[in-house]
Amino acid sequence: MRTKKTYNAQALAIIMVILIVASIIGFSVFSRLMTQKRATIQERNSSEALEVADMILDNFLLSKPEDWVEAGMVGNTYKETLFIPENLQGLVDNEISKITTTIHAQDDMIIQAGPDSSSNAITKLTQELGHKLDLQNLNICPLSEHNNEYTLQLSRTNDDTDFPLRPGETFVFPIKGRSFENGCTINITFPNPTDGGFTVNKIFIEGEGIKAYDYADTENYCFSKGISPCGNSNFTGTGWTTSSGSLSIPLNSNLERIQLTAIGSDLTFRFSMSKECTDKIQLWQLRASATCSGTYRAKEVIVPDVGWSYSIFNYVLFNGKGNISSGQ
Repeated sequence: MRTKKTYNAQALAIIMVILIVASIIGFSVFSRLMTQKRATIQERNSSEALEVADMILDNFLLSKPEDWVEAGMVGNTYKETLFIPENLQGLVDNEISKITTTIHAQDDMIIQAGPDSSSNAITKLTQELGHKLDLQNLNICPLSEHNNEYTLQLSRTNDDTDFPLRPGETFVFPIKGRSFENGCTINITFPNPTDGGFTVNKIFIEGEGIKAYDYADTENYCFSKGISPCGNSNFTGTGWTTSSGSLSIPLNSNLERIQLTAIGSDLTFRFSMSKECTDKIQLWQLRASATCSGTYRAKEVIVPDVGWSYSIFNYVLFNGKGNISSGQ
């Protein structure tokens, strides 16, 4: 009898161990599945938020900066939340989905200003600019769910604005037609120098046109990272100047524009105008964001004014043998 009881106790202990191990494995699997589910939902919310921000930016880029100024957008932040017409404010929360359906059915309805007019500010603004975008009835990140909201902001760039350039891309400082006074300089800084470099090309006015290209009008810079003169072995020859991470360019009335081109690597820079300058060079900073089920995402574009494009032929041919002559 003792032996039988001993076996029963051992069997019970084994069963308990198996149950504990199975419970641990089951909890671990459940925990991993829940983590993956949360990650999937968050990724979906993030993608939808970015898509909504893209949609808003694309719509406003159909208009010109002059239209933004006329609409009074500069310096303002616009918010879009679920819009409920004034005569429906007394309905209970469980009727909100029906309200959304009613609004969606009336595509041509005109939203009148009222106590809650700010809740659909971005939609009204797109209509005012002539490119209506109905943000109240999107299929993704809908405003009727989870306190979702969108925002839009327009401002001018400042001394702390980062301007990114990819290799070969050019940023233009338009000078012609502006009054900067004597002693005015553009001060450029590179907060995170890379192993690449950049070219500064000055284009001058001559008579009624543009001065012919001259090698002296172009300066080539590279970042050393402790290696002289350049940290990148692809930069060869004697025409490179080691950059200290900052650059000041004096302005004068003969300049038509200044072009900054990234070479060999991505380049990020900031610029400011010296205190002697009576005019400023600024761009437009348009920022849109969306919050979807608590996930916030934003996108920003830098928009130039008219005259910032560079339609001048700006290419250099290399043959690897020095100056090109008729025999080459």
